Amino acid sequence: MAEAIKVIGVQQEPDRPPVQSVCAHLKPRRALLVLDNCEHLVRASAEFAAAVMRAAPFVRIVATSREALRVPGEQSYPLHPLTVPLHDAGWKN
Repeated sequence: MAEAIKVIGVQQEPDRPPVQSVCAHLKPRRALLVLDNCEHLVRASAEFAAAVMRAAPFVRIVATSREALRVPGEQSYPLHPLTVPLHDAGWKN
């Protein structure tokens, strides 16, 4: 959460939980949040995403994860692993 606060530019209020400060900051804004590698913190990512979606109607979230967050409104788009070209396919180091 500390990283999200820093990146978004939220002024943390000492008497308010960090997620509430982020939600209050984002509420009037149009924004796209990208949450990467959520599989490492599925529950925390899901709670954060759900809180933001409830509080900030114009914020959209793209989350990458090997596991669904299972939050209301979530849409999953499974992707196959990307292929890596062979070394002799014209790539030079």
